[in-house]
Amino acid sequence: SSNKPLRKLEDFKNFRMRVMADPLLAEIYKGYGAVPQSIPYAEVYSALQLKQIDGNIQPLYGHEEMSFYEQNQYLTNPYEMPFITAFVTNLDWFNTQTPAHQAIIEEVSREAIGHTIEFVDKLNEERKAKMLNKRPDLIISELTPEEQAPFRALAGNVEKVYIGMAGPDAEKLLKELKAEIKAAEEAK
Repeated sequence: SSNKPLRKLEDFKNFRMRVMADPLLAEIYKGYGAVPQSIPYAEVYSALQLKQIDGNIQPLYGHEEMSFYEQNQYLTNPYEMPFITAFVTNLDWFNTQTPAHQAIIEEVSREAIGHTIEFVDKLNEERKAKMLNKRPDLIISELTPEEQAPFRALAGNVEKVYIGMAGPDAEKLLKELKAEIKAAEEAK
């Protein structure tokens, strides 16, 4: 969210962006030229109102639910990170299950992830409509693939930070995650 268009890297120069307390997310926005600020979620509305921050990142439903959109003119989806949901289990426990039970767990996991992504997409569309109904002057936009390219070009820097933070298996996990994301995008 912002009170000016955020469509180019230059737009982020010295932009005070509220991000979750996530060092990778902070690195992403530092790479863009922004000044990431970690502010507790309950204080974001006041921080926007008092101009302590210039904007914040949330899914559309978060902006509507917490009324953040009342304090900013623009909501822009840069697609900087995919929405990821995970079905997690303890590997030691999983390995004690029969092959049939393991197959059921894996199938349910895939179905739950797909359902969650569909649910969030629908929720975002519903909340977008509510915000625009209450505030027709709100500008909600998405970056085009051409506009996204300069931002994506910086991803390698963040990946290096992740690998450094997460340890020796991080590079392998990142490759697997990228392959899964690519397969999911191609399946759409």
